[in-house]
Amino acid sequence: MRRTRSRLLLLAATALLSTGLAAAAVPTAQATPAPLGHSAGPVGTITLVTGDQVRFTRQGDTVRVLDAKAARHRESIRFARFTLNADEYVVPVDALGAFNSGRLDHRLFDVTTLVRQGMDDQHTDRVKVIVTGASGRTPRVAVPRGAQVTRDVPRLGVRALAAKKADATALWRELTGEHAGAPRAAVPSGQKIWLDGSVRSSLDQSVPLIGAPQAWQAGYTGQGVKVAVLDTGIHGDHPDLRGKVVATQNFSGTPDADDHAGHGTHVASTITGSGAASGGRYKGVAPGVRLLNGKVLDDNGFGDESGILAGMDWAVQQGAKVISMSLGGGPSDGTDVLSAEVDKLSASSNALFVVAAGNFGGTATVSGPAAADSALAVASTTKQDELSSFSSKGPRPGNFGLKPEIAAPGSDIVAARAPGTLAPYAVDANYASISGTSMATPHVSGAAAILASAHPDWTGQQLKAALMDSAKPLPGLDVFAEGAGRLDVASAVTQQVHTLTPELSVGQVGDADRPVVRQVGYANDSNAPVTLNLKLTAKRTGGATAPSGLFTVDTHRLTVPAHGTADATVTVTPATRSTGQYEGTLVATGAHLRLITPVAAQVRAQTHKVTVHAVQRNGKPATEYSALVALQDEATGTTVEATWSGDGFTADVPAGTYRVLGAIVDDSATFTPDTITEFATRLTVGAADTSTTVDAGQGKAATASVDDPTARPEDLSSIFAMASRVDGTDEQGFFVVQSNFVHQYVLSTRARPGLAFLYLGTWGVPNAAVTGIGGPRPYEAVSVIDNSDAGWHGDVTGPLVDIGEQTDPAKVGDVSGKVVLISPPTDEYPGEPPSQEAFTTLLTALKAKGARVVLSFDYIERLDILPVLQVYNANDVKALRDRIAAGYPQVHVVGRDYSPYAYFLYDTTSGALAAGKHWRFDKRAMATVDTTFRTPDPHPHFDAHLMHVSDPKLGVAGGFERQFLMPQHRVDYYTPGVQWSSFTGFAFSDEEQGQVGNEEVVPVTYRAGQHLTGRWATAPFGPRLPALQAADQDGKPQPWVYRQGDKVVVNVPVFSGADPTHVDLGLLSDTGSTTLLRDGKPVDTSDVPGIGQFDVPAAKGDYKLVVDGTRTATSWPLSPKVHAEWTFGSASTRPDRRSAVDLLDLGFGLPLDRFDAAPAAGPVNGRVVVTHQDGAAQPGIRQVTVDVSYDDGGTWRPATVARHGGQWTVSIPAGGSAGGFATVRASATDTRGNTVSETLTRAYALS
Repeated sequence: MRRTRSRLLLLAATALLSTGLAAAAVPTAQATPAPLGHSAGPVGTITLVTGDQVRFTRQGDTVRVLDAKAARHRESIRFARFTLNADEYVVPVDALGAFNSGRLDHRLFDVTTLVRQGMDDQHTDRVKVIVTGASGRTPRVAVPRGAQVTRDVPRLGVRALAAKKADATALWRELTGEHAGAPRAAVPSGQKIWLDGSVRSSLDQSVPLIGAPQAWQAGYTGQGVKVAVLDTGIHGDHPDLRGKVVATQNFSGTPDADDHAGHGTHVASTITGSGAASGGRYKGVAPGVRLLNGKVLDDNGFGDESGILAGMDWAVQQGAKVISMSLGGGPSDGTDVLSAEVDKLSASSNALFVVAAGNFGGTATVSGPAAADSALAVASTTKQDELSSFSSKGPRPGNFGLKPEIAAPGSDIVAARAPGTLAPYAVDANYASISGTSMATPHVSGAAAILASAHPDWTGQQLKAALMDSAKPLPGLDVFAEGAGRLDVASAVTQQVHTLTPELSVGQVGDADRPVVRQVGYANDSNAPVTLNLKLTAKRTGGATAPSGLFTVDTHRLTVPAHGTADATVTVTPATRSTGQYEGTLVATGAHLRLITPVAAQVRAQTHKVTVHAVQRNGKPATEYSALVALQDEATGTTVEATWSGDGFTADVPAGTYRVLGAIVDDSATFTPDTITEFATRLTVGAADTSTTVDAGQGKAATASVDDPTARPEDLSSIFAMASRVDGTDEQGFFVVQSNFVHQYVLSTRARPGLAFLYLGTWGVPNAAVTGIGGPRPYEAVSVIDNSDAGWHGDVTGPLVDIGEQTDPAKVGDVSGKVVLISPPTDEYPGEPPSQEAFTTLLTALKAKGARVVLSFDYIERLDILPVLQVYNANDVKALRDRIAAGYPQVHVVGRDYSPYAYFLYDTTSGALAAGKHWRFDKRAMATVDTTFRTPDPHPHFDAHLMHVSDPKLGVAGGFERQFLMPQHRVDYYTPGVQWSSFTGFAFSDEEQGQVGNEEVVPVTYRAGQHLTGRWATAPFGPRLPALQAADQDGKPQPWVYRQGDKVVVNVPVFSGADPTHVDLGLLSDTGSTTLLRDGKPVDTSDVPGIGQFDVPAAKGDYKLVVDGTRTATSWPLSPKVHAEWTFGSASTRPDRRSAVDLLDLGFGLPLDRFDAAPAAGPVNGRVVVTHQDGAAQPGIRQVTVDVSYDDGGTWRPATVARHGGQWTVSIPAGGSAGGFATVRASATDTRGNTVSETLTRAYALS
């Protein structure tokens, strides 16, 4: 694929996404890291389905994206990043169209979900997808080299594929048809590409609690009913399950269908276990059931969605009446692939899918496939009839669907234990006690089987309705916690009147919509008519009773004839005063009879259609590919996206005054757009539909400059942004649009409170520069990159000769002493470029012909033949060609190591920008940081440097990535008054990108005129306790090791460099341990280096903290192992405050060269820096010792340590030999007796 770079409309709209829009997602600033606190966790990478890589940090379930890097041969690709329901997405620009149209599963680019599912590069080396098409045949999908078909399910129209991550780009091209000449991914009509996601497994008291013994006494045991258990397998030789399994199929990819995890056996015995191993004590719900063992989860409890789909289809084909699924993915709106197939299979088979709601615990967290309309989603309760704390709640996100629908006991459930499994939860050799909605689900599955044995002609939906209408509502719970109530199978079996309508899930209606009318049917199986008294009770969620007249029933008494049916009509009549969210129940009572139908509805304000016609600066209408439009309510701050309708951008909004916000990209004379207009206009919406026009041609220029004539903005890192938040509203009313185009304009003629514009950029001397000289004025190319590892050094002036994409050396004319331009035509999107083999042949011939430098639009791999600079902006190519045609072919080409300085700029303005805006930056008013970048890698190389700025006044943040050469020294200039942080991931090879080390600057706000120093990647690397950072929870300073009540929390950066203002975030591949001892006895041990939480007694004790860390990256030569110990005293502290522990911080300042080496021949004279962590007591330092070893700790020699006032110097004796290493051991003691000792293996190199 052609390697070019393109510009991207960069958009951030947390407000749009947090309001639950189901429309196209809105991208945000690519390569813009969130502010990193020290709680951010280690850095990992994940390879997307496109082959592109994303770097992230993770702490618990919190995932933060750091940056994205295009895959090889996709270097043209930029990325959109946005946040949706707290999940972070990174979408390559070529995938945006298919992503927004719904042809691509959004989870493919949901970094948070991918990481949580264990799909990062640390845990798997494969990408896995599902392609769905028409049912009844396998989708037609070409299988590229390196990919495999992992599963076909023709009946469902499913094909699953997998590929090594190294081959992901090839798979992406085949799936989307994205070959050269096709600038955007296009999924074939009728198909959708899904993530083949990871799904995981989410009785003596519980079985009687739900009334199962009464059902048995009535003669109903589920006899002969087939129940499929789709789980980790079933150990059929367990005494409780012997003879129960009648069919088995393995879909998990493991060697056999037996249960080596224990989950499936536990579930199966809850459904139908005989209790033989317990003398009948732990008997299942439906002992007469026949089991179908569909192993869809592996021996660790995880499975692929494609395997789940195949298992579902198999279960239906085997004649299962009930399909029990104690598994799930993430929260879903019911449109995920598993939920969609549950609905299809339910309709075609009349089976009932009973599915665990999920263990997320929060609101709107019911997972797929429980989110399917037809599924019976099961919540979990305790044996005391309280909701389990982990049980997921509704409503269904995005559409206010009613989920879950029923509850059952799921806490501390004792059931069969497969041999060798569930050891921490074992009751004895045969049973284990575990908790989860996974345990609640088989109670309902067994009850459904009992009911099916009593009513073999009932459909799955009839079974669902009967189980729900007979449930027992629990006090204090609403329908989004328990559905209809806790399962009561005894009532379900004995009641002769049942509802035919499981629930009244009205969803979302407008306050001016016509009344919504729903029928609720009742069936009477008895020999006499039954009269029901009907009462509907509803309230606002968490609040007052629903307005009178909102919910009505057409009759309060309904007679259902013997062996007949009768309907009641429920009407929802929305009105302006009734806007809100509602839940409740329709209760039908009679003699010894009580039937429950849960109710849910959301009433929204009446809306009117607004159409926005967007016009480019060139006068052409803007389309969905060239504009984004949003409407922000000036009263509430609510922001909605306007979607493309074919004739403008439309949105349905209530009456009010709105800001019309967004951006318009101009079509270009080439295939590289470079002009954008950001706009903020105002519109009043009355009682009717309306329209407005936004004309980018009325916009004015937005520019910036620095008072340094040699400085230029770094391409793609000069960002203009607009931020809008209605005063007095929360973060959900925040809208940001950012762009990094060459030509930027703004259209905003009225100042509005909370509307601001900002500039963010980095400037310096370009590493590679191409300037057309001669003629009326010179032309400086904007987008030039040197792709060589160490950078090209040169200065060439000569005529430019254009050879197009001609690779036949015989057809290339005289190039002696000339600069050669290689590029396709720029007036249309290019086709497939020449092969790399052809480029190699061409470059060899050009060198022989005397060419001096090559400028290429295409990516060229071989950079050792001739100097090659990539000119990846088609507008630059066109301008150079125009100069040749005008008779001015001379160019000046320069390549240099790095810029001797860098400017990091930020400024904002509020109010109207009728005349545009020019930001002028004065370096005399900036802060100065004298910066040294060292590297333990003996070879110069490029790394990624991520800059982040946060403006607390405006409440906005932004950032950018810049490539730079290590090692280097430069002077950095920073805009004062805002918070800056930066991050660098060290990579010494393509294979270990971002995996060998990293470093972050503690966030800092510089002062004007301030002069500081900075040292990156400077040895020795070891545990450090730099300045405190704000905690994510409350924004207050968080010590690295602190006590809170009777808990000690440890979060020590283990591999930090010598600069005390820098911190290492750790890598997912780091190994080691963290142990806390009290009075010489171990409290506990964490298997993560530098991280742990320890519960300790309240009384004062003497503690020792021991940290061992190993960095496993083979190309990282320094500090591969570190060992540190701290001693301190501690007693109970306030439980509402994080109190810093009295820990000593020990570091070094050594005169190392740019490759972190010191001469072996002479002593190394430097400093030992000993302080205490911030927030702790600061007693004086009493003693410091240092030893050195030149044989990795085999033998030791003392260094000379001396005290000079409040500082300590060290002279490390000569030893070792060039190419070797020095291992350092150091200790310090303060006047209170607190100590620290560290051993840093291979602390620095020897030269």
